Amino acid sequence: ADGGGITLKGATDKTINWVNSTGYWTFNTGIEVGGHIEVDDSNEIRIGTSQDLKLYHDSTNSVIQNTEGDLFIYGGEDEIYIRAKNDEDGIVVKPNAEVELYYNGNKRFETSSAGATLTGALQASQGGTFESQTSTTEQLVIGNTVAGSGGSDLVIRKARGGTGDKAQINAGDQLGEIKIAGYAGSQYNTGFRIQCTSTTNTNYFAPTTNFHNNNTNIFSLVASSGTQFNTNIFTSDASNGSLGQ
Repeated sequence: ADGGGITLKGATDKTINWVNSTGYWTFNTGIEVGGHIEVDDSNEIRIGTSQDLKLYHDSTNSVIQNTEGDLFIYGGEDEIYIRAKNDEDGIVVKPNAEVELYYNGNKRFETSSAGATLTGALQASQGGTFESQTSTTEQLVIGNTVAGSGGSDLVIRKARGGTGDKAQINAGDQLGEIKIAGYAGSQYNTGFRIQCTSTTNTNYFAPTTNFHNNNTNIFSLVASSGTQFNTNIFTSDASNGSLGQ
């Protein structure tokens, strides 16, 4: 019957009552369990006056559901591990220290007091990667293809440490261009351009360097034919000559 129950007499009475409207037994004190609590599939452990937090298994998935306010996971003074497999870290949160992200058990990202450290390559959904795996592969690739694979990327690469090696700015495509241009209100006007054109030797690409004025090519350095001028050349005493049209 509704309200029926048991009262345990003592210094403070303990009561167990039945509530018809909810179908629950109620206790006016805490419960300590020395064994397991077993809950069948789709039955929930409900926490909160309005049952705002629920834990259950729906026969396929295990669920933690919060319906009011924020959900906090506290680790106290210890670390928090989130794992998809029992022996494989996914996210590790350390108190007053780093947060680590893992892929297939391998750490790929770690925060620090100075910022963050990335292990591997970072690729944006709109194209672009950053690689910094070893001293021989540190480079910034802007584009959506792998450098050297025929795409139209811009590659900024550090000096690799070899004899005579220098830092580089490369067009990822062998037939690409590198331009320095200024914006003139409605368009970009080229001031400096390096072009790569194929020769009869398929393993060699001869560069052409162009200097522009007001978006017009006036001076070229061509690997196959030397220097070409597309306008008059003026000296410091205002004399001029036509060195090539």
